[in-house]
Amino acid sequence: MSSQQRSAGARSASWLHCREVGGYGCQSAARGVDRQGARPGCWPAGRRRSEGQACRAELDGGGGPAPQIGGDLLAGAEEARRNLRWSTGTVVENRAASADGNVRLMVMSVEDHVDYLEGRKVKRIQKAPRWIDDYKLPGQFVAVRPLGSDVSDNEPSPKTWKLLAISSSPYEARRESALLDASIIEILTDRGGEDDILGDLAPGGQIEVSQALGRGFASLFSSYVGLPSALEDRRPLLMLCAGTPGLSPLRSVLKWAPVQALATTRPIAIVYIAHTPVSAACLQEWDAWRDMGVKVVTLYLRQDGDEDVSDGRVKDLLETSIFESNNGLSDLMGGSLAECAVLMSGLPGSVATDIANRLAQQGVARERLLFCEFF
Repeated sequence: MSSQQRSAGARSASWLHCREVGGYGCQSAARGVDRQGARPGCWPAGRRRSEGQACRAELDGGGGPAPQIGGDLLAGAEEARRNLRWSTGTVVENRAASADGNVRLMVMSVEDHVDYLEGRKVKRIQKAPRWIDDYKLPGQFVAVRPLGSDVSDNEPSPKTWKLLAISSSPYEARRESALLDASIIEILTDRGGEDDILGDLAPGGQIEVSQALGRGFASLFSSYVGLPSALEDRRPLLMLCAGTPGLSPLRSVLKWAPVQALATTRPIAIVYIAHTPVSAACLQEWDAWRDMGVKVVTLYLRQDGDEDVSDGRVKDLLETSIFESNNGLSDLMGGSLAECAVLMSGLPGSVATDIANRLAQQGVARERLLFCEFF
């Protein structure tokens, strides 16, 4: 066998291994991993290109039609909404995730039994996809609804079902036992809200859970730029979030092994806005994040008797923290503003727009402003 054949065989084996472990799963975010096989279903089809090539092609008009948020991405999101597949989820734990107990960390077991076909020549063939196969990246969501809802699967009304971010990778439980007939996920939720579905469920309670949805944290301006490309390029990460819905997807980012590895060599910071100190979520995990090298900045909407919880208050807190206090962004990110990627979740739309514009003025490339909620 020639050296070229051996090299081609090695590349093929490496690619197949990456596909088997789930593409960008917890063990496969290294340089050289083929992103095409790991792309969630909402991502438009297309060959893998580097971030620089993709952005140049979109700016110059070359390399074929540029992917746009108004086209392929939104069409893919709508298609996923129309094709929700429901499984039964069982509450394993319902524990407090804040000092006042109103933020709940729900540990859910989602049915994930897989049947195999046996053959004479092929030992085992998986008959249908597993639930876990739809989970690709931190920042994905699930839809949840009460068990036995008498409504069509295609009904998009929030009164019927609610989108909640997955706040930990289901692959974590698979490390304990690859033969589980269920996938274990964690979801952060506020108890007592008008659309709260999970908060009061006790262990053993059941609910219907959809497949994992969305593209994770990705750019609105380029379909080829997202959290995986930021990790490949070893970019500093700045995370901005507000409330429990904002922190939940970023918790899954901070629990992801490739991000934890990046934190040992590159600056990573999270700015989290909560209503009050006692309602702040995941307080017990902040020290662990700091220990792995993440700068944790917490801001509170209600302090010293201030009852202003408007969008303007959220914007003022963020702008003061990251643009005006001390050295602002330079202090948070070590001066490497032009190179960093920014992950945003839970921010009101007008606030996200204003903060994105300020970040762009500070030198952050717009295509590296990453969101997970436009699904």
